[in-house]
Amino acid sequence: MQALVERGYWVVRMGKIVDKRLAVKNHRVIDYPFAEDRDDLLDIWLTMNCHFLISTATGLDCIPWIY
Repeated sequence: MQALVERGYWVVRMGKIVDKRLAVKNHRVIDYPFAEDRDDLLDIWLTMNCHFLISTATGLDCIPWIY
């Protein structure tokens, strides 16, 4: 995450079932599972509009391929 942020990217950690918050203190890293406005439709929108996605083959990673 730090390497991507240093290159000017924003990083959004996705997920629904997460135990702990990220220990990263950078405004360009969004710990989305703990966001107040987290929503399933916003999950899809974020993956449709990302430049690239790093995933563990959870299903949501097929959306960028489609769009």
